[in-house]
Amino acid sequence: MTYTEQSDLDLIAALRNDDSRALAELYNRYWERLLLISLAKLKAPEVVEEIVNDVFFDLWKSRHRLVIKTSLAHYLFAIAKYKIFAHLAKAKKSPSILQLETLELEQTGVAAPDRASDLIRFKECQQRIEHAVAALPDKCQLVFKLSREDGFSIQQIARHLRVSPKTVEGHLSNALRKLRVSLSHLVSLFIIFIR
Repeated sequence: MTYTEQSDLDLIAALRNDDSRALAELYNRYWERLLLISLAKLKAPEVVEEIVNDVFFDLWKSRHRLVIKTSLAHYLFAIAKYKIFAHLAKAKKSPSILQLETLELEQTGVAAPDRASDLIRFKECQQRIEHAVAALPDKCQLVFKLSREDGFSIQQIARHLRVSPKTVEGHLSNALRKLRVSLSHLVSLFIIFIR
């Protein structure tokens, strides 16, 4: 069974046994969602990118004592949320001139120019991704959402939909191919957005 076919629980078990490939698979499954959710809370792409990387670094550091009571997705989002709050608390204790200006603008109800443009880029990316996913054929869309949004493994999706794993792989490959084509024009936007 390949790493992409394993459930989150299987990958966590492998992680506890120092399997760095399990971490790489978890990163591939969750980095994009963590990035988008974190950007919705903190409109600073360079900080958010660092936070997302730190989440997975912390996951690796704590792998031997890892206890997840809910889903892995909720666990990772909770770590990211904590790191965002910590960053905001630290920024308020020692604000730079730019942060002070941003706070003043926010208090008057006006967004700072680069934060506003980051938010516009983020919303544009999010809308285009949602539109591209919605344009997928029904089965591809369902398989893609179960895989990327719910974190299901190929085996879990196959059981859930009562189809063969090969069928799931086919739908997922088809979905990813179509999304790459329809979202290729966003590459430059993402490069600007996450650098």
